[in-house]
Amino acid sequence: MTKTNMEQIIKGLGDPFRLKLLERIKNGPGETNSPISKTNPNAICPLDLRAGFPTMTKERLFYHLQLLVSADLVHKIREGRYTYYSINREGFESIIEWSKGIRD
Repeated sequence: MTKTNMEQIIKGLGDPFRLKLLERIKNGPGETNSPISKTNPNAICPLDLRAGFPTMTKERLFYHLQLLVSADLVHKIREGRYTYYSINREGFESIIEWSKGIRD
């Protein structure tokens, strides 16, 4: 992992709202009328994310989502006209591996 990658990850995790957003993405779509991803039923639609944060503007939500995608913490999945988001487990595994190197 490069220094730049770790800086992006730290930036992604360094905001309380983004931590809440990650938790919401991790929990998946739940009971909803929003479209469900055909390739990843655990992925969540931005409509569901916005429902969890009613005072958040659409633009601000997508800004935070893009930071998480850039940090490789979240996958962005496009299916037709819909976009879904899911946790990128490999991104979190890279944090664990990186942190093991600090101990050595």
